[in-house]
Amino acid sequence: MPSSRLPRRTPSRYSAVVLPAILMVATVVLVACSGDKANVSKSDITTPPSAGGFNRPAPTVPANCPPPSGSVARLTVDENGITPRCLVATTQQKLQIKNNGTSFHNIQIEDLNANLSPKDTQYFDQLGKYLSPGTYLIWSWTEADPSVFPNFNGTLVLKAS
Repeated sequence: MPSSRLPRRTPSRYSAVVLPAILMVATVVLVACSGDKANVSKSDITTPPSAGGFNRPAPTVPANCPPPSGSVARLTVDENGITPRCLVATTQQKLQIKNNGTSFHNIQIEDLNANLSPKDTQYFDQLGKYLSPGTYLIWSWTEADPSVFPNFNGTLVLKAS
């Protein structure tokens, strides 16, 4: 009597390669498209200086800009802006930049770039290694438009030691 069962098929070498490849591609697509928040590391954030087309203010030195003191010049940033807005330092001083806020912030002074998660601190060795004496704009990529975020712009006055 003939069997009513169909012959059993054995997997071919082709399906053994194609099925895992399809699953891997589907997994990559699902992971890339899932979630509302991007997973961005500090080193991923780079933007060319012309980004945003914002007119950055010229660095200005207010009359109440305090003289340099100590071996470390300190800047802080939070959701209200950069403190102090005017910092006088010497080429021998180190620079400490701290995020006292609850969200990610960035501080930029020429080529010095600090990408700071909440409560992070970044240190730069003697400022004279990075910058020549002069007046520099302090600003933030994360709050780049000075007409919207005026407290995220400041001035660094770097004096020869």
